[in-house]
Amino acid sequence: MQVAGEGGAAGDGVPLSGDAAGEGGALGEGGEPGVGDAGGGGRGSGASSGGQSSAGSAGQSSGAGGAGPSGAGSAGQSGAGGTGAEAGSGGHAGQSGSGGSGGSGGSGGSTFPTHCGAPVSGPAHCDLVAPMAQGRGQHSATLLANGKVLVVGGYSGPVNTAKDLASAVMYDPCADTWSPAGTMADARGGPSAVLLADGRVLVEGGTADGWSVATAELYDPSSNQWSKAASPPGPGVLVRLSSGKVLLVGSDVVDNTTALYDPGTDTWSATGVEAKPRFGFEATLLGSGKVLISGGFAVEPFAPAVLGAEAYDPSSGSWSAAGTMNRMRNGHAPVRLASGRVLVSGGYPQAPDPTPATSTEIYDPSTNAWTAGPALPEPRWIHSTTLLRDGHVLLSGGAGTNSALASALLYDEHLGKFAATASLNFARWSHTATLLPDGRVLIVGGNDSKAMLDSVEICTPDAL
Repeated sequence: MQVAGEGGAAGDGVPLSGDAAGEGGALGEGGEPGVGDAGGGGRGSGASSGGQSSAGSAGQSSGAGGAGPSGAGSAGQSGAGGTGAEAGSGGHAGQSGSGGSGGSGGSGGSTFPTHCGAPVSGPAHCDLVAPMAQGRGQHSATLLANGKVLVVGGYSGPVNTAKDLASAVMYDPCADTWSPAGTMADARGGPSAVLLADGRVLVEGGTADGWSVATAELYDPSSNQWSKAASPPGPGVLVRLSSGKVLLVGSDVVDNTTALYDPGTDTWSATGVEAKPRFGFEATLLGSGKVLISGGFAVEPFAPAVLGAEAYDPSSGSWSAAGTMNRMRNGHAPVRLASGRVLVSGGYPQAPDPTPATSTEIYDPSTNAWTAGPALPEPRWIHSTTLLRDGHVLLSGGAGTNSALASALLYDEHLGKFAATASLNFARWSHTATLLPDGRVLIVGGNDSKAMLDSVEICTPDAL
């Protein structure tokens, strides 16, 4: 099926109708008409997707197809020892950290051991590290058990002529080097990716030449090789469940399918379908093992925005209502907080409204209800959100009303506030944000509203 919203950024650099947004950053899954695609590996998230990965203990947010940039979501990726779905791109993604406590940002900083054995000190700062060989946006990023980060697919080139990629690359934070990680059989802009329990990475969906890619592939870090996985019933957003199986939530504009993947048998099986199939949504793994999907657009004529959220229960294979959001959103960035609640920030309303949201809201699984959260200081969407080890959330980049953003914020759940923290060196959206084992955050690629970026940064939040 052809996906609406894929392609280059329109106009003077703001991701408008038909943009290739994504991932991940924080964003999410699936494309949406008139406002860009939900990103894979951002989020995210935002990752998800989508589109954003995390090294946390459980749960990530995934975005569908990119923003969008997802949120991913990202679909989000699971960190070492964790479970989850970019994500989004771009997830684009909500990530789960290892817990902890602490005050919100500010001066000072601390020293802590890193995965590579060298101390890292605050206050907050973002440092440019080795760039990629080519620009890349709306890709997925997955933290592997060895501490390296696998970056897959996405788009490369100027926004108006961006090409989808089949290549993958690996970043080693200890050596600050990039190396080839093989080539997939299919090019994928805005893919969804999850780390499996056996250390392999399952990649699915995305788009190639403007069409949905309904295939799946497996990456094996031990051989640095790709292999075909069983064909899924359709494109969608991936979320790794606590059982080790993977939930696929369909994100195609026309045809939507939900299925479960069993890595042990390399098979897909049918499971319950949500009451309101949608695309352009974000997916977040909850502490209970359920999967929350939020935002997006209904798969029906005129694609109306969906305010009602839904939750999938793996124990019954069924969906149930998960409250009603306060605002229509896509390209938003959900993240699961240390308390188990889910913070959703920013996003894009339904066209023709041209302004990203400043509002946030919080979902509480214990009450199955949404409440308003603190406002962002400026409109933002297709950004990334990353749960840090001490429970704070780092919100970075994204697209504002007229341009890409370099600003970053820290969210303190205990105070219910956002505070400014060190900005990125380059404004970007559709990037990914991955929590490294040492607590720092790896920011990869993205889109500066002109072209896909090859630049990479590592941010040390001052809350650490």
